[in-house]
Amino acid sequence: MHLNAYSAKKINADIDSAKKQGAEYIITYIHWGPINTPIIIKNQFRRAQEIADARADYIIGSHPHVIMKYDI
Repeated sequence: MHLNAYSAKKINADIDSAKKQGAEYIITYIHWGPINTPIIIKNQFRRAQEIADARADYIIGSHPHVIMKYDI
């Protein structure tokens, strides 16, 4: 059983809905990546691109408990 499992379709729908309601900025927060390592896995890159393509302004990821690479 999954609660709030990731879905690119849902990300797009949620961001579209927020923009239609007048959101000026979209900040996303996702729990991902292997713990205690700065290594970014392919799944994270793919999902980050999907979220960016959905027009999120900022993507914040948590879980690894270490500082990881970022991109602007």
